[in-house]
Amino acid sequence: MKRLIALVLVLPLLGCGSLYRFVTDRSKPPELAGPALDIVVKNVGQGQCLLLRAPGGRTAIIDGGLNRAIGTNVFLFLRDSLGTRRLDYAFASHYHVDHMGGLYTVLDSVMAPSRDSLVHGCFDRGHASPDTFYASYLQTVGDKRRTIELGQVFDLGDGATLQCVCVNSKVISGDSTVPPPNYAENSHSIGLLVRYRGFRMMIGSDIGGGAKYSDVESILAPCIGEVNVLYVNHHGSAHSSNEHWLRTLRPQASIISCGADNPWGHPAVACVDRLAAAKGNRIYQTEKGVGDVSRQTIVNGNVWVRVYGNEFTVAGDRYPVGR
Repeated sequence: MKRLIALVLVLPLLGCGSLYRFVTDRSKPPELAGPALDIVVKNVGQGQCLLLRAPGGRTAIIDGGLNRAIGTNVFLFLRDSLGTRRLDYAFASHYHVDHMGGLYTVLDSVMAPSRDSLVHGCFDRGHASPDTFYASYLQTVGDKRRTIELGQVFDLGDGATLQCVCVNSKVISGDSTVPPPNYAENSHSIGLLVRYRGFRMMIGSDIGGGAKYSDVESILAPCIGEVNVLYVNHHGSAHSSNEHWLRTLRPQASIISCGADNPWGHPAVACVDRLAAAKGNRIYQTEKGVGDVSRQTIVNGNVWVRVYGNEFTVAGDRYPVGR
């Protein structure tokens, strides 16, 4: 009788793949053998934060979420889950609070024992911002502030690198756009290309692909070519991830960072439509966001990307590096 009851309970789940897909906790790294490059899309709600750890232990952070509480959580994750309280590189992608509001708290905690714990400094796009969080950021980083250069390469060791492929609406080919004044900050975002052996991941922060934003995506796409993983620009807004961008990059997996029931409507249906139509592409999200989620894997936590020799995993799903 016990076996019959168990079977009755399990059978409905076997026919509900989407239910299993959205409630399974995939926020922890898979247990696979061998050294790996870890890229963690940290679940910070409606915001952005990524952490990288190379096989030899060098680390980097890109943005830090919305506020000090989130920044504290990010630092504790760095210390307790990634096993370090130092950073080799930090990046402030652009001057919006959902990206930088928690970053200075992370950096303040990292540098508390010694400012040398932020080894090579924090790289931003230069220029300035009138926002109050920017003043706190400047006070925290002080002489550790660096202005990133287009094309600059950052060495994480073991063959892992980050390269600045766009900043201030200019791309690595030399092309540029003139963004509308009211939406310029997103277009000025730092874009970073991760390389490790044959693996490639594009992190474009909040760059857009046209409409009310300047079309940085279309002039950047031919500079990038195919990637394995795409960090979806601007939290999956309607004006990001245009068709040319997706046709050129041809990701195997795309990751959206957004907050549940956020007021911005992210990810937009139009963006998800384009991502879902991209051949061979699977979509992951940190949280539910807004609207229908039948085409996405909702991790409800941090999305771990782990890169090994000839394969990589996203939220535990395995992919070949070569195609």
